[in-house]
Amino acid sequence: MQYPKPLFDYVIILPDAAETNSMLPEELNPKPKSGVVKKIGIGKQCEESGIFVTMQVKEGDRVMFSRLVGAMLNVDGAEHLVMKQTDLLLIL
Repeated sequence: MQYPKPLFDYVIILPDAAETNSMLPEELNPKPKSGVVKKIGIGKQCEESGIFVTMQVKEGDRVMFSRLVGAMLNVDGAEHLVMKQTDLLLIL
C-alpha cells in the first residue's frame, strides 16, 4: 500500500475493526479506539529554536486514541485516520 507522507507531527493510522457489542451509537461511546501507525511525519518544529522535535511513535506501533479525533482518509479502499501525534493517548 502506498501511503501519502504526513506533514510535521501528523500520523496516518489504520484503526482496528469497530466493536459492535455496544448499545450506544459510536459517536456517543466514550471508549478509546486503537490502531496501527502506518506513516509518520518528520516531527514538530520548535518555535523557539527552529529545530524539529522527533516523533515519539514509529511506523508499526499500536496506539490508543480518543474516538472523536482525526480526519478520515481512504487509502486503497481502506479507511484510515490522520491525526496529530498529540492526539494519541498510549503506545500499546
